[in-house]
Amino acid sequence: MITALMFSGARAVVIDVCVVRIDDDAHLGWDAVKNFTYPMPLPVARAGYPCPSRPPTEVAAEVMGVGRVAYGPGAPWGGARFTEMHDLLERLVAGGPAGPPMYQREVAYPEENGQPVTMPRQRPLHLVVLGALHPAVAQLVGLYFIDRTAQPGEAAMPRVAARMRGCGSGVTFEASWR
Repeated sequence: MITALMFSGARAVVIDVCVVRIDDDAHLGWDAVKNFTYPMPLPVARAGYPCPSRPPTEVAAEVMGVGRVAYGPGAPWGGARFTEMHDLLERLVAGGPAGPPMYQREVAYPEENGQPVTMPRQRPLHLVVLGALHPAVAQLVGLYFIDRTAQPGEAAMPRVAARMRGCGSGVTFEASWR
């Protein structure tokens, strides 16, 4: 249940807020986004990750993730940078739907000298979302999608819907245009 909306930190005007339940035909009148993989998977190759469009190997995951980057060149986000992100994403999907929710997973990371260190409440999901403040990282993990088929001057109204099932995390996302 939504009980409040709070806006702060900017000079802006809220023109409209609309909430429609998915089971109230909220999907009618929308078209699928061309060249969009439904559901959009995380770029992670993990056998327990049940998303049907997940990449089969870590190499394919890197090609998928780096290929999504449109904010500057994608190449700098490959290699060791992608491997580090892939490790975080693997921790998020480990165990599939039977594992703990993504927001509850915690990890301890070693210090530079190899000694383990406890970092209270250091969670892979927090690190991924924090990294997604950079547009290229958001694109890499699938939180920021650019419709490259959109035509200049053509009006479009985006819709992003979340469903609380599937893809291992318990949430799938759909994107469509009107």
